[in-house]
Amino acid sequence: MEIEVYDLFVSNDYKNFKKAFGNSLTRIMQFTKTNPTFLSKKIEIPQQTIYRYAIGENEPTISQAIKICNYFNLTLNAFINCGIIENNETTIEDVFLHRIITAENQNAIIDKIKTNFPKFKIEDYI
Repeated sequence: MEIEVYDLFVSNDYKNFKKAFGNSLTRIMQFTKTNPTFLSKKIEIPQQTIYRYAIGENEPTISQAIKICNYFNLTLNAFINCGIIENNETTIEDVFLHRIITAENQNAIIDKIKTNFPKFKIEDYI
């Protein structure tokens, strides 16, 4: 499966980073059925900070952005794409699940998803 990817960094569209990050965070939390309180406890970033990222009020530091992306098992670029998918035909499922489909260690990634997102039913997508 080929995924259409918008590369925020190649396009030099940095002014939209905060908005795209917030959209991505909101969409991925909805998709994985993860709430800010749960995420906050798992990655040790204050809940209020996560909320401010989600609404686009604050921009994360690179270390916090990477911490959030790692939790969702996505690269920063793939994470950002989840916030701008309305501009192309790629779905959030495509972006979020692409790493599972293409990974050699699929079982380990599936186990991580089951652990990180207990309300998300990965079985519905694989």
